[in-house]
Amino acid sequence: QSGKGKSRIEKWEAKQEKVKDEWEHEKAEWEHRKAEWEHRKAEWEHRKAEWEHEEDEWEHGEDEWEHGEDEWEHEEAEWEHGHAEWEHGHAEWEHGEAEWEHGEVEWEHGEVEWEHESSMRTRRSKMGTWRTRMGSWRSTIGTRRSRIQIRRSKMGTLRRQMRRRRKRI
Repeated sequence: QSGKGKSRIEKWEAKQEKVKDEWEHEKAEWEHRKAEWEHRKAEWEHRKAEWEHEEDEWEHGEDEWEHGEDEWEHEEAEWEHGHAEWEHGHAEWEHGEAEWEHGEVEWEHGEVEWEHESSMRTRRSKMGTWRTRMGSWRSTIGTRRSRIQIRRSKMGTLRRQMRRRRKRI
């Protein structure tokens, strides 16, 4: 048999060796592919983690934005409240100012009346008679002027006195 070349056993062993080499080559390829897939899986997981991190940051940013909006609305409401209070205070101040001016006018009117009455008193005391504030209209009975005409003329003199007073001030 040695003359025929390789024996059947040797051929079988050579074939087995070849098959074994092929299987080992395929196994190495599969392991290489597995390593590639694991690498890709790791990359995808890394990307997923990055995406989740970005999503968290986005949500945090949204929360901050909403918080800022809430603060803005609160500030705006406070400003509007303050402005309304200011307007109310300003209106009260204007009302007080008007009351003050009214009081000043009343005071001046009272001063004019007092001066008028005191001058009437001195005149009356000189004449030795006491008359009403409007003057004695009874003494005009039989004269051409009526009681109302006398009152009107006295009111006119009061107004003129007040005008004179205002011009002096």
